[in-house]
Amino acid sequence: MYHDSRSLLLTNTPMRRRFATSVFALIVVLICMGTALNLLSLGSRFAPIDPVYLQIRSVVAVMGIATLFLMGWRYCVRLPKSVLKKSILWFLLGSVVTLSGVANASRGGIADGMWLAIGVPLLFFVLVPKVLGEGTFRAAAGVLIVSAIPYVILSLATVPIEYPYRGILGNPNQMGILMAGVGWGLLGLIYSSYVNREDARLMAYVVLEACVFTLILFTGSRSSLISTTLAATVTFIAMVRDRPVFRARVVLMTGFMLVAVATVYLGIGWDLMIVVEGIIEKQQQKSVDGLLSGREVAWMWAFDNLTLLGHGQGAILDAVGMSSHNSFISILNDYGVIAVLLLLAIAVYGLLRAIKYYSASRVTNPGALFPLIVFVGFWTLAMTEGLFGSIGRGVTVAFFIVYGIVIVGVPKSDMYKGLFRRLLWRQRIIDNR
Repeated sequence: MYHDSRSLLLTNTPMRRRFATSVFALIVVLICMGTALNLLSLGSRFAPIDPVYLQIRSVVAVMGIATLFLMGWRYCVRLPKSVLKKSILWFLLGSVVTLSGVANASRGGIADGMWLAIGVPLLFFVLVPKVLGEGTFRAAAGVLIVSAIPYVILSLATVPIEYPYRGILGNPNQMGILMAGVGWGLLGLIYSSYVNREDARLMAYVVLEACVFTLILFTGSRSSLISTTLAATVTFIAMVRDRPVFRARVVLMTGFMLVAVATVYLGIGWDLMIVVEGIIEKQQQKSVDGLLSGREVAWMWAFDNLTLLGHGQGAILDAVGMSSHNSFISILNDYGVIAVLLLLAIAVYGLLRAIKYYSASRVTNPGALFPLIVFVGFWTLAMTEGLFGSIGRGVTVAFFIVYGIVIVGVPKSDMYKGLFRRLLWRQRIIDNR
């Protein structure tokens, strides 16, 4: 006999308690590990962030981490051997970073090392999957989308759209990174709505994705545009592969997206030409400065000064007057050759696990592609932006969460029928009594 879990949720006290715990943990992750960490985007090298915001960011993040540990401490008493084995690369990376911090007398390096070696595995590979269950998918998508909403709304409400657009954030690249994360989350929604044949939701998400692409174009952030485009390409290929009978929907979706983008552009009115002229002017400037905008100077300095344990945080900035704008080069310079090799191993291993996760569960799980989307987008963006250190930002947390999903595994997710729909309502439970 089948029962709708809605009635079970209303009558079963342990189930209600578990649901309430999952919802509370989800809210903690969204606020403390998403919105608060994105406060880092308010500053830049030329306009440093107010120290008060950094203090708020740190306090809220620590409170969120402590809350999750209090909610799931019993899961840390006896860690599964499988989790320990799959976390070994993170432990080694964190250990090397800690050792580098000691060697270079860098408190920041020591703190980052402890975070990577202990904090990330315990929090994202044990606590979050155990406490949230299938809500882990909601947490990852929510960190990307929901945590960015306050910044986007405030930007659009207070700062007119112009090129390059940075809104209330420190620089246009910060806005680009924020919107790239939103784009990855929406692509996951688009894929799941497509395989579930939910046309109304599909079209709504496509319109939002078109708006995200448009705003990324306005920021002038090439790295954000490339990462979102590659993630969209992966989504498109998977949609055609998984539902070949419905290829007409893919064509319709693509056409609808192009129309939506054109509509947004036309809505700008006379400012459209100003935007176009701004894009052309910036690209001409890029051609003068070089394709990498001078970043190759920082990269070459890092390669010319290789050491096993690096030079400590900020050494490359002091040496050449600019940061590397590359997560791998940043790790190479700050923490050395061993650390960057371990990071490369983590990237390759995680990507292979994401592909395996998608292949194994795509038939039964509408969220199967989501980790791969995040992996492709994140590592592409990491090639031109620094995404690690000081816990990171919203996109970094989403990456940690999906990394935990692919190496630990969580139950089938129906998250894409609505981010905050009750976790148990759509599940049918067999009663053999």
